[in-house]
Order: sequence, then C-alpha cells, then structure tokens
Amino acid sequence: FELVKMANPKARVFVSDPSWPNHAAIIDYLGLSRKSYRYFDETTR
Repeated sequence: FELVKMANPKARVFVSDPSWPNHAAIIDYLGLSRKSYRYFDETTR
C-alpha cells in the first residue's frame, strides 16, 4: 500500500469484504481512501 500512496497519494483502494483485518488498518494509517465490496454474493453467485 505504500507503493500505491507513493504513486498516487489520492488513490482509492478497494478491499474485499471479508478481508484480512490488517488491510483496512494499514490503508487507514497511510491516509488512503478505502472502499469495500462484497467478495461473494450468495444470491447471484
């Protein structure tokens, strides 16, 4: 994520839900914008 910030400090990072708990914490710590999305939708598969 540090590379993303170096390349584009205003980047938005998309993180799956569920994801590893530390991913969101690292992204937030670096001050990047974070957006989550459902990894799997049971109804649409």
